[in-house]
Amino acid sequence: MNTKPRQSNILGFKELRENADKYIKAVLNGRTFTVVRRSKPIFKMVPVDE
Repeated sequence: MNTKPRQSNILGFKELRENADKYIKAVLNGRTFTVVRRSKPIFKMVPVDE
């Protein structure tokens, strides 16, 4: 079980599209992002618990 606290950041959908590899690597390292479009949350990117 991963007991490391997760950081949550707000991320624009356009920024995610333009820099997907960067954010995928961050999620693999334990970071969590809330993705927004037009200032409304649309989904969260979180690491998969294995």
